[in-house]
Amino acid sequence: MVNAESIKFMLQDIDAKYEERPDSQEFVRLYKGSRWEHMFAVLHEGLNQHLAEINGRAETTGHYWADRSRAMLDLLKDLKNDLYTLKRAGVDIVLDTGYQKAIERCRPWLSYSGGSAVPEGFEPIELIKYDRVFTENALVELKKQTGAY
Repeated sequence: MVNAESIKFMLQDIDAKYEERPDSQEFVRLYKGSRWEHMFAVLHEGLNQHLAEINGRAETTGHYWADRSRAMLDLLKDLKNDLYTLKRAGVDIVLDTGYQKAIERCRPWLSYSGGSAVPEGFEPIELIKYDRVFTENALVELKKQTGAY
């Protein structure tokens, strides 16, 4: 069980990590009202940029540049680690299933060095621009009630 002080530190670290990263209104507007609107906007925009580039490279050279491959892998690592941290803090975030499948399709061939060969026949990934790809689910703790009814 994570204590309240640890949760406070986790959430502060997440906020600090994304504080300096720019976002755009195009993505912020999708998450208005969410405690995590800035983080979600930054991650969503980053995913869309990479997935659009991968779609383009699949249609042309079949090679995703080395620096962009590293950036995509770093983004995926941030996504995994930060959503796990939030879950440990009691915030359950769900990634759109289409994007989850897209990540699972890309991860095996992305490489940290030399760029990444996009598999032949790679089916384009449908980008989500006007809907949320992150949703927050309430974690509910059920407590045993004692006493007669």
